[in-house]
Amino acid sequence: MLSLYKRGLPRAAILFVLFGFVSGCVRATTDLTPIQAIVAAAERPEGVTGTFLMEVRRGDREDDTLYLNSEEDYRDQRCLTIAIPKDVASALEGKVEGDPAVALKGKKIRVTGTAKRKTVWFYYRNVKSDKYYYQTHVQITDASQISFVR
Repeated sequence: MLSLYKRGLPRAAILFVLFGFVSGCVRATTDLTPIQAIVAAAERPEGVTGTFLMEVRRGDREDDTLYLNSEEDYRDQRCLTIAIPKDVASALEGKVEGDPAVALKGKKIRVTGTAKRKTVWFYYRNVKSDKYYYQTHVQITDASQISFVR
């Protein structure tokens, strides 16, 4: 890289080429880590479709949706969240023989789908504020999209 810089190629061009190479490597990987999925989803408004490998560190339910998180703090910018609607969560309960939020904690899962960046707004007294943060979600539509890593 230093020899390219000495030949007069601007640093920005060198970094652009290296970033493109690294991004290409990430896209070619079979299983994306949560961090790879989050970075790739931030680059593309349509999201990134692939297979994601993560350890479930937290599981919660809200509004008939089960959320499996790659971080203990779901607001952590490094957290990949798997969003599972109630009917799919019921099917998943049969696969794990219990509550997936409990049974999958500490376990590795492989999820197929599209990771998309989602804006989460803060509310104060039921009024939307101007404050927000981002989460990256993989919306599940079928229990077959989740498999368990032994």
